[in-house]
Amino acid sequence: MSDLSRTNVLIIIPKSQFCERELNGVRTVLQQCGANVVVLSKSGQEARGMNKEKFQPDGMIVDWNKQIGVEGKYHAVILVGGKGAKKFLWDDPIVPQILTDHYRFGSIIGAMGSAIVVLVRASLVTGEVPVQ
Repeated sequence: MSDLSRTNVLIIIPKSQFCERELNGVRTVLQQCGANVVVLSKSGQEARGMNKEKFQPDGMIVDWNKQIGVEGKYHAVILVGGKGAKKFLWDDPIVPQILTDHYRFGSIIGAMGSAIVVLVRASLVTGEVPVQ
């Protein structure tokens, strides 16, 4: 595994009905590689996944640039999908700004599952997007 000890990663999840498998998978791997992982949601309150798993985010999306241990931009921004992505992320006014700002800075931008729509709406995906 790579050493990501000086890497800050922002993961944004829906405030409810997030995909536990997506969040736990990417978060665990990044943390095992030494990355500083910050997970935010719209409310910052305890979120409940599609399988009823509870998760306490580190804070609110609006405070993305005020997280302890993070100076400046994140090295990567990742969106987690799930049934709640449509309701809580697709039309969020702040998330596309965060994505665009970090993309222009040179950060890695990614999304999983139904959260990919946010990248499309932020004009960060060009060409055809395969849908399965």
